[in-house]
Amino acid sequence: MQAVYIIPLLTAITYSLSTLCLKSSSNAGVGPWRTTFFINIVCGLMAALFWIPIGFSFTMAEFWASLIMAVGFFLGQLFTSLGIHRGDLSVFTPIMGLKVIFVALLSIFLLDSVARPLVWLGAILSILAIFLMRGSAKAERKRLMPSVVLGIVSALFFALTDVLVQLYGQQIRYERLIALMFGLLGFMSVTLIPMFKSPLSDITLSSWKWLIGGSVLYSAQTIGMAYVLAEYGEATIVNIIYSSRGIFSVVLVWLIGHWFANQEKSQGAGVMMRRILGAILMTVAIILALS
Repeated sequence: MQAVYIIPLLTAITYSLSTLCLKSSSNAGVGPWRTTFFINIVCGLMAALFWIPIGFSFTMAEFWASLIMAVGFFLGQLFTSLGIHRGDLSVFTPIMGLKVIFVALLSIFLLDSVARPLVWLGAILSILAIFLMRGSAKAERKRLMPSVVLGIVSALFFALTDVLVQLYGQQIRYERLIALMFGLLGFMSVTLIPMFKSPLSDITLSSWKWLIGGSVLYSAQTIGMAYVLAEYGEATIVNIIYSSRGIFSVVLVWLIGHWFANQEKSQGAGVMMRRILGAILMTVAIILALS
């Protein structure tokens, strides 16, 4: 099987595991601002390895293109951290599957692609999937709206970034793109420090293990996605496969969520089964829309 198929599948699994870790650190008191800051710093440090083959050389055109992509990713990452902090993973992650539909729509304007009627059918089925993923209790419904809204906004910014990575990926080699884009992301994250509820030194040792683990996993899958998009293009196919993270997230919450002190399983078998069905329907809707 080709890397263009294997890498998105691996990143989907890695993403689901990373959000479980980050949800645990969030439950332990690490807020979305510190979470976003630390993830992006880790991502920037990991991407720094790509400076070695390029020898710190880049043009101003490459710089500005990378800055635009970094801003899009920064906003997507910020809304992701807010979604993890305020919502339920078994709803938020499947909602992020809408990203691939946004990719198709944005490709019309940026990549001269053509939207097919099935794209709109996929959007309708996605709304039904969101309905299936709701909770049964009042408290769960309160968490539903942040999960849905933040998931949609995050998916939109990430979709824009993916389309831009494909657009510029053939012009900027992936080494330069990753080094510049995520290096700039790390610098931009300094702007979040004034928003910290408390300093990083107040994070407990038990919280650090979840934050570090989640950040490393999240950064690894982020760089993996950037690589495959810049090297192979095929943003639509890549995102169809990557959207399987919605199913992985619900299943992992159900099977091993208790390892991460995740309480979503306690909402009951009925809720989780509907969310699994909703995640599957979301994936089917995406595949139909882009087939």
